[in-house]
Amino acid sequence: MADKEALIEQLFDIIRSMEEEGLLDFHFRVNYSLNKEASDPYHFAELLSNFCSDSQITIRDMTSQVLEQSVNYQELEELCLKIKGGSSCLGVCRMADACGALGEAVDERSKEKCVGAVEAIKTEYLRVQDKINNIVQLKEKNEAEEHEKLDWKEENHFLPSNPTSHVPLPRSSPSKENDDHEDNLILLISLPKWALPIVVIRWFGGDI
Repeated sequence: MADKEALIEQLFDIIRSMEEEGLLDFHFRVNYSLNKEASDPYHFAELLSNFCSDSQITIRDMTSQVLEQSVNYQELEELCLKIKGGSSCLGVCRMADACGALGEAVDERSKEKCVGAVEAIKTEYLRVQDKINNIVQLKEKNEAEEHEKLDWKEENHFLPSNPTSHVPLPRSSPSKENDDHEDNLILLISLPKWALPIVVIRWFGGDI
């Protein structure tokens, strides 16, 4: 429990630090909270990883575009909208603001301003890249430890304390009835859940 609390505290320390620097807004915590309701516990970590990989590709494409002799402003605008939408939804607000500046430069058809705006987007991305990667690592480590604990509990939940004590004794005289019930109870405890209804029916002389 202490290890889990320490991991979560480290994770929120990074988030708080990024919020104080103005790198993140409230949307980031909203996305983190929604992760708790997702069926896949690794959803948030995957979301962050995808954001980083998509941002790198888009920034590379934008850089190539503004270095062309003749800039394709329509394509540059599409790339800008893509990265702005991703950063805004995730809550990476300063990066989203830099994308807004690129949008204005595209409207003005100013290549010089577009080059500067793309560099600003790249700078803001590099500010958050390592910290987001640290959040991903902490989140994945926390989820992996949780799964290990659950797997251990599932594997050991039905294990009898004495491997030989679960073998039921045959029905005998009434004087041994209590012992028979005790042995049969241990047998039931040691069985997987799906087998319990079958054993109970047979125990009481019923038919499947």
